[in-house]
Amino acid sequence: MPVIRFSKIIAAFCLSFAAAYSPVSLAGSASGVIINLTFMSDGSVLFSISGTRNDTPSCASATNRFAISSTTALGKTQLAGLLTAYTTGTPIGILGGGSCYDYYDSESIIYFYTLD
Repeated sequence: MPVIRFSKIIAAFCLSFAAAYSPVSLAGSASGVIINLTFMSDGSVLFSISGTRNDTPSCASATNRFAISSTTALGKTQLAGLLTAYTTGTPIGILGGGSCYDYYDSESIIYFYTLD
């Protein structure tokens, strides 16, 4: 009987740990107009949003800024969309990835969409 109780405790601990530290629970989100683009020498593209931001991960000290990498196929596709939204002034919604993979102080994004 104690083995079953102990295994339930371990299972509960694992589930709570996974829920607390899953990337989705740490992901930031924002919506607004792109107000700044910065092109870094390593291929990272940083951009800021004029609107509100929620759930900033601890690595993102630049709190209203996100990052993508223009060195990957996905990043190039995202960059094309971002540049279009920037030049037309179209507001966007963003879901962050919960990490600063593309640039050390700016949250990397999973996806964004236009709010038109």
